[in-house]
Amino acid sequence: MKRQLLTIGSLWVCSLLFAHPCSSGQEMQWIDHVEMYTSKRPPVEKRLFRSEVVERVIEETVTLLKNEKLKWMFANCFPNTLDTTVFYESEPEDDTFVVTGDIPAMWLRDSSAQVWPYLMYANEDERLRKMIRGVILRQFRLVLLDPYANAFYRDLSGKGEWQNDRTPMRGGIHERKWEIDSLCYVVRLAYHYWKARPSSTLIGVRPQSARAVRTAATQWLQTIFLIISFMVVNLRKNGDPAIIKLASGFISRPEAFTKKSILIPIVCCRLSEGNR
Repeated sequence: MKRQLLTIGSLWVCSLLFAHPCSSGQEMQWIDHVEMYTSKRPPVEKRLFRSEVVERVIEETVTLLKNEKLKWMFANCFPNTLDTTVFYESEPEDDTFVVTGDIPAMWLRDSSAQVWPYLMYANEDERLRKMIRGVILRQFRLVLLDPYANAFYRDLSGKGEWQNDRTPMRGGIHERKWEIDSLCYVVRLAYHYWKARPSSTLIGVRPQSARAVRTAATQWLQTIFLIISFMVVNLRKNGDPAIIKLASGFISRPEAFTKKSILIPIVCCRLSEGNR
């Protein structure tokens, strides 16, 4: 019930953005066009990922909503990430690539935010849980590939339009415009995944093999130590942080580190809790 109230509350806030103000003294009203309220979701056979729990949540939520436009918005928007952006594979290990919008690349920050609304339902749907775990494990590999990059291709040998930026651009990297929130979002998703499953570890429940356990554990430890070291290195109170010159002429500087050193102990705390 609490989750439904949170969902409905969020929808109510969104509804204010779409309301049409009438003349003075009258209530806000909707511009209703009944013919618009048809599903915009892809056909079932073309949806990339399906969760029975998410479908159930959609049905339960729309029955609680009285406004037809809100029903339509929620039923189309809530499952959109699963319908159109998630590429999940379970073999040989959980692996999920989450495309961002119309660009065939996965942003660390965006992919974390895209699957975030489903995290609260992971314990009710094993396949959904494994999909989110696949996002986390891929993010670990991407951070280890290049912690300065913020967006990556599904094919790690792929190259894109930003390959001429004056900074080392390895295969698989779409953009190397470092942002503090890229690494923070990786930690946030991993920590809350672990927090939602206190009886297990981030590595997973009943891993396929001892080798899979060692691989996931090694990636986890390497990733958190790399993130912490990068935050320490780029703090640089007595010098300039790293500078990345882009082909467009713009300069990317992680200046946030010079002002937000308080994030360092917060992240370390989260990482130490998640590693228990």
